[in-house]
Amino acid sequence: MRAGGGALIALAIAACGQVPQPFQPSLAAKQHGPIAPAPQAAGVRVLPVVGVDPRRGRRVARQLVALIREAGLPADVDIGNPASFLVTAFAQAATDGQHVAIDWFLDRPDGANLIERRQLWPLSSDPAEDSTASLRARLAPIAEAMITVMQPVGSQPPARLALGDIDGMDARDGGILAAALGRALTAHGFRVLPQTATVDYFITAEVSLGPVQGLHRRLGLSWAVFDDHGRAVGKVDQSNPVAIQRLSQSWPSLARDIAAAAVPGVRQLLAQAAAAAAAQ
Repeated sequence: MRAGGGALIALAIAACGQVPQPFQPSLAAKQHGPIAPAPQAAGVRVLPVVGVDPRRGRRVARQLVALIREAGLPADVDIGNPASFLVTAFAQAATDGQHVAIDWFLDRPDGANLIERRQLWPLSSDPAEDSTASLRARLAPIAEAMITVMQPVGSQPPARLALGDIDGMDARDGGILAAALGRALTAHGFRVLPQTATVDYFITAEVSLGPVQGLHRRLGLSWAVFDDHGRAVGKVDQSNPVAIQRLSQSWPSLARDIAAAAVPGVRQLLAQAAAAAAAQ
């Protein structure tokens, strides 16, 4: 996918615009509340495995979520919305005394069952101690079966994105912000890959801080999206006064709010770029 002719598609998100102001936690929470992390897609809600202790059940669920996300489907543990598919699993001792039987269920949003499948895991397997690679290998057949059912036939693969440098702040804080945006984009179905990978789009950012005004400073960000040939697709601009104390003491939380507010604009840019490419 690429934007035809290098045309620049501009999109501004500013404090005076119609979109929520980007750095206010209350507004960000409205966009990405606990029951609707991915409003643009049905998504997949995966519950921790029942029948084992919560730590083990949640770790298995997290690895299944990772596999589903890699296929381009929004997914999360426990979190969903009324249009989400639902994955549940129940573990019990198998009759042979050598295995644990895990029964997997995939239900449509209307409650209709799509998949019911049993797996036998050896008693020697401990989800709390097994390597990530081992857990992923055990879960891969289940994930593949579910993805095949949920992913529409002939659907386009998700856009592949890489996150570049964030200028205007130190490397540590820039890394926190990039990681927050990466998680937010992944939750919305995009594939976020390393900078060295082959990607469809590349995202960079510039950060600016205005002068101190009372207890606040104006924080501005400009996210720039480029296609795989380095041509500009467009920009998403954010600007808002932020409490100085939050800037200095609560940056990880603030970074999550910034990323959550940036995702709709980035999605719109990528959709416009894809439409322009398809029209050629």
